[in-house]
Amino acid sequence: MVAEWERGTLLERAADAVVGVFSSKARARRVHARLCRDPEYRKAAELTLRAMGYARREYKAASSGPSKTPWLGAVAGDADSQISGSAETLRQRHRALYRDDSIGGGVIRLLARNVIGTSLRPQSRITNAKGDPDREKSRKVEAVWGELSKRLHPADGWASPAQHQHTVYTSLQTDGDVLIKPAAMAGEPVWLETVEAERIATPAGAKVQTGHRISDGVEKDALGRVVAYWVMKTHPGSHAMPALSRSDAFERVPVGSCKLLRRGALRPGQSRAVGVLHACAQDIHDLDLLLLAALKRWQVAACLAVFITSSEDTSDLLEVTAQDFGYQLQQRLEPGMFFKLFPGEQVSTLSPNLPVGELDPLVWIFARRIGASVGVSPQAILHAWAGISYSGARTIFIEDERTYAPERTAFADGLLSWEWEVALTDAKLRGDPRLRDVTVEEIRQVQWIGDGRKWVDPAKEAAAVQTKLSAGLTTLQIECARLGLDWEDVLRQQAVERALMAELGLSQEAPAAPQFAMVDSDSDDDEAVAA
Repeated sequence: MVAEWERGTLLERAADAVVGVFSSKARARRVHARLCRDPEYRKAAELTLRAMGYARREYKAASSGPSKTPWLGAVAGDADSQISGSAETLRQRHRALYRDDSIGGGVIRLLARNVIGTSLRPQSRITNAKGDPDREKSRKVEAVWGELSKRLHPADGWASPAQHQHTVYTSLQTDGDVLIKPAAMAGEPVWLETVEAERIATPAGAKVQTGHRISDGVEKDALGRVVAYWVMKTHPGSHAMPALSRSDAFERVPVGSCKLLRRGALRPGQSRAVGVLHACAQDIHDLDLLLLAALKRWQVAACLAVFITSSEDTSDLLEVTAQDFGYQLQQRLEPGMFFKLFPGEQVSTLSPNLPVGELDPLVWIFARRIGASVGVSPQAILHAWAGISYSGARTIFIEDERTYAPERTAFADGLLSWEWEVALTDAKLRGDPRLRDVTVEEIRQVQWIGDGRKWVDPAKEAAAVQTKLSAGLTTLQIECARLGLDWEDVLRQQAVERALMAELGLSQEAPAAPQFAMVDSDSDDDEAVAA
């Protein structure tokens, strides 16, 4: 039986009927208000409204409309499906930016210059049973590596480790990933082949084990673990490339015998990667268009643009124009152009406005967007350091180093340490006498050191390092590594110099370190002054 409160009184139902004639929504609101007299109904309604409120707050970014910026690429799909459709286009655009664009190429060279520098150099860190450094073994291992590293990449013609590191790192930033795999003929020392991203692909009709699948040339087992890579024997852009359906066109490389270096995975289960400029490539291209448009305006303004107006009545203007200009209907504006005037003609000039005041702020806006995408400062993007104070420059360098340091560590640990182990283990197995008493575990004990970090203010920063050393907050090994030096080599050289100074009767007293006092932080130059 329907409750009295739910059915409503006769007067309420009559009012509902009258209101419903004009607005069904208003009638529904009246019925809802009457139903809320029931505690259970009211509780359920409150829960529903609360859930709807939370949904609106949480998923506001998922809504769209004509007044909102459209979203691109916001489609469902796994990590591999989203990359595979755009990987080739992104790769070619990255290479074009690096090859021909001043800003795009400058960004990638900026990363390579700060991450790799002149080169990342290995230091063997073999220790003895007591945990002390075993410098004799370490020197032997480093000597063997010095010989092997110069002939590890004969197919690419790289004569030095620095060339190899820069080329591989640049390919990593433009292509997203690069594969290094050992290759050697029978009886030869091992050497390493660098495989470009295009050569890692899925062969047509490839046969794999039950449960295995191939995604963009990466073979995974039923649990999603990578087990092998499928590599084309010839680059797909080569004229000698065989049909992809042929079984002999690909080589299956087990994952344990090679190294796929990826720039970074954005999602779990992602097999491949994209270049570093994927989020700002369009900004770089738009900046080129902006500068090109401004350049055209400056070029036109640099010429005297003259237009002749004639009152002469002619029946065939096209024929007359063609005859006057030698049948060249499109005339190029050149500096110092003169036109011969005939009776009834007058001259009009055009002087385009120069966008000097408007262009610079727009360039900095683009630089900020590009820098935010890559993870470096806009000053580094544009190489514009004018007007930066000491504290500002130091802050910028510290923040930019937060991008360079992880890149450097990932490159060294992900690739260089692997190449070190492959080459030295092969030399040990081939019977190199210098590695006879060195184990594989000891070979793996290596540290990679890059160029020293330059000091913005050497006097102040040297005093700061001395203070940290005196307080026990750092070590000579750490500080020398930051400067790109081997602390043991530094100590040995100091011992040699002190011995020679003593032999020559020279004073060995070190000059007193200068004391500094910081000026007020509100100072314009924010410099330190001698106390």
